[in-house]
Amino acid sequence: MNIVSDGDEEGAEIEVSGTIQEFREIGQALLSLEGKTLIEGNQERDPFYSDVLHGIAFEINTKENTNKLLSIDIVGGVVCFVGPMGCFEKLGQSLLNFFSEGIFPGQHFHLSYYEGNKLIEPTKHELIFTYDLKID
Repeated sequence: MNIVSDGDEEGAEIEVSGTIQEFREIGQALLSLEGKTLIEGNQERDPFYSDVLHGIAFEINTKENTNKLLSIDIVGGVVCFVGPMGCFEKLGQSLLNFFSEGIFPGQHFHLSYYEGNKLIEPTKHELIFTYDLKID
């Protein structure tokens, strides 16, 4: 799995590219997430993105009086998702649904904020999850 960014700290475009199997493993892990997990990237450079990120982290927010959606940030070279279990279940199921048989290399989906979104808090970051044949 490769995780790269255009380097814009205020509103980065982040691409997570990997195999169908890798995305399905993440999807399954998110359905039963306990606490926090970190998935490390393979640290490969990409000709279209300036920054190589170290990994992607998912953490259940157990604090009271917090938002009920996922927050997305980049901290120390890691894309960090923090939020309630219900949102991780939705994201996990989305990964499983999208990255299934019949998908073609290069197909991808975007995860970005829009008004009325019921999954992520307002953020200027945009994530692109891409099936990459050269990794598979």
